[in-house]
Amino acid sequence: MSKTDDDISTNIHSDASQSIDLFVGKQIGKYEVLARVAKGGTATVYQARDKILNRDVAIKILHEHLEQKNEVVERFKNEAQVVASLRHPNILSIYDFFTDSGRTILVAEFMPGSTLSALIKSLKKVPEQYVLMLGLEMLNGLKAAHEKGITHRDIKPANILIHSELGVKISDFGLAKLKDADHGLTREGVFIGTPSFSSPEQIEGRPIDPRSDLFSLGLTLYMLATGTHAFKQKGDSTTTVWFKIVRGKFQAVRDIDPSLSPDFERILSRALQVDLDKRYQSAKEMADDVITLLKKRKAHPYQDELKAFLEKPIGAAPNPLQGNYKKLIGFSALAGVIVGLATLAYYFLPAPAIQDWWYSLTKATPEKVEPRPSPILSPKPEEIVLPEANEKKEEKVEPAPTAIPKKPLVPVVPKAMVGLKNDPFILLQLHARLIHHRERKDFNLRIPIANESDFSLARASSAGRKIVEGKFQAGGYDWKDWTLGKFNWKAGVTAGDIEVLDWDQYRSRSKGTKRELQVSSKYNETDLQINPWNQILRLSWESGAKASSYRLEIAEDADFKKPIFSNSTVTGFASIDRLWTKDISLYWRVSYLDAARNVFLVDPVRKINLKVFLSAPEFDLISPSPFDSLKDGVVRVEGVGPAEAKVRCGEMSDKGPTKWISLESQAGLLSAEMKPTSDLLICESVTNGEQSLFMIPLQL
Repeated sequence: MSKTDDDISTNIHSDASQSIDLFVGKQIGKYEVLARVAKGGTATVYQARDKILNRDVAIKILHEHLEQKNEVVERFKNEAQVVASLRHPNILSIYDFFTDSGRTILVAEFMPGSTLSALIKSLKKVPEQYVLMLGLEMLNGLKAAHEKGITHRDIKPANILIHSELGVKISDFGLAKLKDADHGLTREGVFIGTPSFSSPEQIEGRPIDPRSDLFSLGLTLYMLATGTHAFKQKGDSTTTVWFKIVRGKFQAVRDIDPSLSPDFERILSRALQVDLDKRYQSAKEMADDVITLLKKRKAHPYQDELKAFLEKPIGAAPNPLQGNYKKLIGFSALAGVIVGLATLAYYFLPAPAIQDWWYSLTKATPEKVEPRPSPILSPKPEEIVLPEANEKKEEKVEPAPTAIPKKPLVPVVPKAMVGLKNDPFILLQLHARLIHHRERKDFNLRIPIANESDFSLARASSAGRKIVEGKFQAGGYDWKDWTLGKFNWKAGVTAGDIEVLDWDQYRSRSKGTKRELQVSSKYNETDLQINPWNQILRLSWESGAKASSYRLEIAEDADFKKPIFSNSTVTGFASIDRLWTKDISLYWRVSYLDAARNVFLVDPVRKINLKVFLSAPEFDLISPSPFDSLKDGVVRVEGVGPAEAKVRCGEMSDKGPTKWISLESQAGLLSAEMKPTSDLLICESVTNGEQSLFMIPLQL
């Protein structure tokens, strides 16, 4: 099921063909149809008025001849169901879906304005800064959809709506796929989408995930910035475009327009990778890179600037590499080729052959010009020049060519590259794990290289595909474009591995591994030893009275003047997952509520004497959390780990980690107080040769 690049969306374009339309002026349910605004291959879009809620809406009515095609109707229904679960400012809202007099109707948010497709046609090229801003708005919408398990599968300029007040919205989720859902519209091996904006896996009929949307978004941003399609040229057939996309060969944007930045080119290049492992792994990851670039240019937040642009769009400056500039570059390239060939000939051809060959390349080709009058043939006497008597013309004798000695052929040994950069870096050990916040990637990861040797870096799951490969000098390799995932590296005979996680991944991984320690209401007082790193307190009153709901309260005192926890539940138990850091006496009680939420019974107060011991097989950071604020310029760092753990914390400077201090252990709790001057802390733990690095951004 393919779509054309010009399929309509539910935004408002003026419909030039305002012929008589039977729906205009008609009442459909609670909607009064005001005007026809667009017509496409599958449906017609109208502006309508919701008479009950008193608001304008866009209604999309399926063409009558398509009502018998179940697949098309199901696509309509699919769009309504998918988008109904999404509420996001960058996604066009769906309000209603119904049939009326045998016609299928979808009601959506009314979006006056235009599309990115129309913007490209009017401006040809959009300035890079605004391409980044528009891209970030789209990424925010895709992130919301992907988090709900929804892949759009038809991202293209025609499906992105823009308006100066309402912003940027993604529309047309008719081809969207819910994760693990099978509604017959997403069969493997069947093409779904718009041919020229499809990902390689879409074209090949392979399974599709959110990374497919990021490829299509990359194509859209490429077109915004250059005014051209990355893979499509004039006259190309659909098959030709598909072949180019699957091969992944496209012209770098800076070859088209050198005024575009290397950072922007790097973002696009990664989004358009054929290899899924090399592509951005999530919309958030790509958005983080865009945010970093905008912040670097002091253009974030950007909402006011983007709004002003959408009110009065301004095109990018013309490409300077046109006309004489292109001729100059062409001449320079030709000269380079000649010099290169001459160098090769010097080493591999006999000397006389070199001279003949070089002469044939460099001798001037006589131009065909109109003959100029010769002085000797001039009819004017004063211009006649006669040779003096007995004057002999001296002939110039060319010297015999001297043989150029042939140099011996010496094998070219590739020069070792320099892997170190002047940017801030963190030195990794052989086995390293980095936990970081995605908004902070302004440092390199330095992989050690002891001696000059061959070096390679690859994603652990990419079946041997190398991210970096080559001969590097001793010192190390500074990895700038690091990303989430597991990676293996090798320098000579030394091998190591790296795992990069964000905080959300790290915390979700640690959940579910704790064991519950149950305390029953049968006992008035309980002594309990707990390791909060891997154990949870579970309170149970299932042997008590039955109720519609229960309220559990926990406090540090029997009068409940120092509450710790309070919550309502419909079960006869509750789990308390808290990182207790010291021995404490807890008091708890349960109130029983009826259907009207009136308390009809309160249990006696019970006591737990909690003995805390902290122990963990590896270091885990307790505090601070990302973006915590300082108190009087001080931050307290706390963690838990094995007895043999050596933990230190510092802060990032423009040269790397500095001001290291060691965390002291007390009753299993590792802690220290710091007065940072940087907004990025780093804590390092080394246990049994395993290095763990925690990057914690702060609010200074």
